[in-house]
Amino acid sequence: MDAAPDSSSDVAADSSDLDASLDVAPDVTADTGLEALADVSDSISSDAADADGSDAPCPAECTGGCAGGVCLILGPPGPAKTDVTCPMGWPCRVKCISGGTCQGNILCGDGRCTVECGGTGATGMCGGNVDCSKSSDCTIDCLGGGSCDGKITCGKGPCHIECGGTGAAGMCTKDIDASLATKVDIYCMGGSSCAGTVTCGTGACLLKCGGSGAANMCKGSIDCAKATSCDIQCLGGSACASPITCGKGKCTVACGGTGAANQCAGSIACTSSCACDVSCIGGGSCAGGTTCPSSSCTVSPKGCTSTPSGCNACK
Repeated sequence: MDAAPDSSSDVAADSSDLDASLDVAPDVTADTGLEALADVSDSISSDAADADGSDAPCPAECTGGCAGGVCLILGPPGPAKTDVTCPMGWPCRVKCISGGTCQGNILCGDGRCTVECGGTGATGMCGGNVDCSKSSDCTIDCLGGGSCDGKITCGKGPCHIECGGTGAAGMCTKDIDASLATKVDIYCMGGSSCAGTVTCGTGACLLKCGGSGAANMCKGSIDCAKATSCDIQCLGGSACASPITCGKGKCTVACGGTGAANQCAGSIACTSSCACDVSCIGGGSCAGGTTCPSSSCTVSPKGCTSTPSGCNACK
């Protein structure tokens, strides 16, 4: 008869095997579970930052968040003159939509900067200066009546400025300094908009003064002396009331629009321009006279043309 198994030794062996398996098993605790959850949370946060367009945390100045990697600042209410400052290293969008918002200065950062001053029926936004001098690209929309009541300064990149919305008037009342900009587009479409001096930059400059039924745009002098080309359109009634100075590049000045009169009351100087075309279409326009590159480029009684031989030296 066979001997019965040694049950006590078998139990000991099984117990030894169990201890060995426990020794090699991972030490799963509540702490490691929490650490795993933290890793997942960090991964989600990282993905959210990537989707937002920037790994950097959204700066505190960006009161509207940083969706798409753009710092959105919601304009502070008036009448307090609270400055708005965009953070460096971020594209920035400043929204001053409600009436009376953004009464302090607006200081753009070194990225692309967009400033919106005006909403439907709202007035009096952006009462201080708008300084875009550090920005790589600048867009300033002064659409509400009486908006942008301070000086506007562009940076070294392209600069686009709109002064006027439907039925609105009195936008951009102070100087516009775009002397550093490589490309300038300024639209003074609201009545009595762009009342200060306008200085163009070093590249092409387009200045349009006049909208449907609007008058008295661009009252201040227009300095286009450093621009590679000047396209100045004085279309509204009594638009461009002060002197216009062109530089060495091609200069085109249109004085007159449909039903409007008395444009270009100041002098127009394009003596150094490689080509100059000044059209005096509106009744009473060009009252200040025009000096062309040469007498052969003169159009009776007051305009200039680049059509005759020797009147277009632009390369």
